[in-house]
Amino acid sequence: METDSGSKKPKHWSMYNRLGHKLSPYQLQVLQALADGMFLKEFAFKAGRTGASVNDATVLFRQKLGARNNSHAVAIALRKGLIH
Repeated sequence: METDSGSKKPKHWSMYNRLGHKLSPYQLQVLQALADGMFLKEFAFKAGRTGASVNDATVLFRQKLGARNNSHAVAIALRKGLIH
């Protein structure tokens, strides 16, 4: 994972902070999983999380990104370079 110089946080994390979104690493993982075509239940199982936890993350990142739905959130995150 690419990091900022002198930091252990992913390079894109500082961009999140500059944009004011402050998505958590977990929210970023869920967003990336969606971008990769993974179902939320599949991600929950692979990440060892509950469906409710994953659903909570989607609600939060949609609010923070101003997205209408998960697909919209992925599109916003991709445009801003927050996920790949």
